[in-house]
Amino acid sequence: MKSKVSHQNFTLLVCFTVTLLTTALFSMGTAVAGNPFDGRPLYYKYCFDCHESSGSTYMLNAPDFKKREGLMVTDQQLLAIIKNGKGIMPGYQGILKDEQILDVITYIRNIF
Repeated sequence: MKSKVSHQNFTLLVCFTVTLLTTALFSMGTAVAGNPFDGRPLYYKYCFDCHESSGSTYMLNAPDFKKREGLMVTDQQLLAIIKNGKGIMPGYQGILKDEQILDVITYIRNIF
């Protein structure tokens, strides 16, 4: 009888673990899509000087979007980076709304 209870507990533990991991994986990769058509003019206004139209950069330590540098994170992580700045990049909190930043992120992800 003891092995039957242990087997049931083990089965419940496995089911719980699988459910927890599946939930974690799906929530980590949740995309918050913006509008790339609205993001394009914002990219050219705020990002072009450093990242150029090709996504390449001449700035030292700035990510090269053409090489997918800096893009292998979630939209929420990119949103935080763009809002707060990182390295030599200034933050755009108070300049761009979250929705506008998400539009730029969607443009970058689709064009490069």
